[in-house]
Amino acid sequence: PHGVLHGGVLFSAMDTAMGGALTSVLEAGERCATMEAKVNYLAPVVSDSLSVEAHVLHRGRRTAVLESRATAADGRLAALALGTFTVGRGGNQGSRA
Repeated sequence: PHGVLHGGVLFSAMDTAMGGALTSVLEAGERCATMEAKVNYLAPVVSDSLSVEAHVLHRGRRTAVLESRATAADGRLAALALGTFTVGRGGNQGSRA
């Protein structure tokens, strides 16, 4: 209503980008899921365009840490996120069975 992108929408885009970045380096049969994420909102997004990119910072056997950056159309860094993801095989990420 105020011409500013809602923070939840921005977070969803950043979380999706991190998941996509991690998925690109998973082995066959592996899956991932977000365990926790933190986002710092730095500037309002008031334009019609937004760029979100993510990078794997650390890929361990069971977890991974990723960073995502959201940039507004004018080039300003709008948000920075750091996420921890679980990595595993099959449908139950936390299961040891």
